Parts: sequence; C-alpha cells; structure tokens
Amino acid sequence: MVLNLTDPILNPILNASINATIYQPSQPSGGFDWMTSFSSLLGVIVGGFVTYYASIKLEEKKFEINERAKRRETYSRLRGVKSSLTEHVSSCLQEYILSREYTIFNDIEPTKENYEERERAWKEHQKLKLELSKVNQNFHEIVSQIYGQFPESADLNAKIKSTENFDDLVNSFIDKEENELTSITESKDKKKTKDWADSALQRLNSLVKDQIEHNIDELSNHLLQQIK
Repeated sequence: MVLNLTDPILNPILNASINATIYQPSQPSGGFDWMTSFSSLLGVIVGGFVTYYASIKLEEKKFEINERAKRRETYSRLRGVKSSLTEHVSSCLQEYILSREYTIFNDIEPTKENYEERERAWKEHQKLKLELSKVNQNFHEIVSQIYGQFPESADLNAKIKSTENFDDLVNSFIDKEENELTSITESKDKKKTKDWADSALQRLNSLVKDQIEHNIDELSNHLLQQIK
C-alpha cells in the first residue's frame, strides 16, 4: 500500500508518531519509564489510525476508478448507438420516399417494375421502422445509465431532451412529407413527383445531420467533460 505522505491529514499524524517514538528521554536506572510506555502506546494508536485512514482512502480511490470506468463505458455505448440511429433513420426514410415515389409512378403508368419497386420499398421501410424501435429502446437504456452515473444539471437535461425519441422524429417527417404530396398525388405529374423525392432526400439529410448527429454529439461532448 502506498501512502501519500504529503496528505494534509495524514502528514501531521505521521510526524506526531515519529516524534513520539524518537523523543524518549532517559530515566534514572531502576525508575519507571513512563514516557517510553506512553510513547509506545501513542505509536500503536497513531499507527492503527493511519492504517485505518489509509484503507479508507484506498477504498475511495477504488470507487472513483470504478465509477470513471462505468462512465467511459456509457460514453462509448452512446457513440456506438449514434451510428446505428443515423443509419436506421436514414435507410428507413429513404425507403419511405422511394415507396411513395413509385406508388405515384405506378398510378401514372402501371408497370411491373413500378409495382415491384413500390412493394419492395414499403416492406423494407416497415422492417427498418421495427428495427429502429429496438435501437431507440437501446438508446433510452443508455440515457438511464447517464442519469445514474453523471451529475444532473439543467444543461444535461436539455441535451438529453433534444435526443428524446427517434420514432417520433420519423413519424413527424412522414406526416410533413404526406402533406407535401397531397397536390402532387392529385396532379399525377411524374416530374413533380421526382422533384419532390429529390427535395425530400435533402430534407432527410438535414434532419439526420442537425437533429440526430449534432444533438448526440452535443450530449457526448458534455459527458466527455465529466470523465476527464
């Protein structure tokens, strides 16, 4: 066990123990050496206290190291789930856009190719949406760990709130795009449909960059400051 001899509490105690041991004035031959007995007793008491104090400090250090390791693990999990979230949200909504685009194409010009692409894209969209719910659940488990391991603050709460529910983010995007599609669906104009799909992909890229990647990066940076 390594003791910190410069510790503001431990240092004076050690000095007292050393001085008590060294300072043993000679006594007349045959006399009762009470100072020696007292010094020995004091040495035992101080030594015991120093050992007890050192063991407490050691346990505190172990606890601190363990807590820091837990925080680093949670931080790493958050960084990992960011990639999974961006990938699932992007793929899920790209397939939604394709399915809606080819639905209108098939209404304008019914072909086997248009029909099959519409069906494929829609099924893939539904599958990815289910997978996203699982990723979102994993994210919320990480958030629970964050609340349990990091100091609570208004800043932390705000950053977590900005990344609260990615299922809702997907549904909100779809609702807005459906409103955009209302007039296009009625007009059955292929060029307008294609233009809408291109614009929707741009809006999707902005959503992923600004509301997922950016917000998770902000939360990650906040946690990193608490680990250093």
